[in-house]
Formats: sequence, structure tokens, C-alpha cells
Amino acid sequence: ADSVDTAVRAVSMAITKPVQKVSGFAAGVTYGAADLKTKRGWKHAVQAGKEAAARREQELADELRDAGKEQ
Repeated sequence: ADSVDTAVRAVSMAITKPVQKVSGFAAGVTYGAADLKTKRGWKHAVQAGKEAAARREQELADELRDAGKEQ
């Protein structure tokens, strides 16, 4: 049972990490583009995109962690 649990956790991590990164990237591009459009500053848009990406990745990690606790 322990080896099955370990294998499931390994596969789960292998799947969730790329999903978190892609989701963060998408949020970063969206927020960065919106910021660039409104403020017209490249540097500020890049920073806004990075912050949005980090927030989205953390939100997704929190959601996945909380979903695991409910089971």
C-alpha cells in the first residue's frame, strides 16, 4: 500500500507541476498584456506579469493542497 501511495504521489506531482507553470504563464501573459495596454510601460508590464504568474501558481497549489485534505 505504501509503494502504491508513493507512486501515485510521484505521478500526481509530475502532472501538477507543469499544469501550475502553464497556468501561471497564461496568467502572467494576460495580466502583463493588460498592464502594457493601460499603462504603456514595458518594465511595469513585465513586473505585473511576473507577480500575476506567481499568484496564480500559488493559488493553484493551495487549491490542490486543499482538495487533497478533503479526501
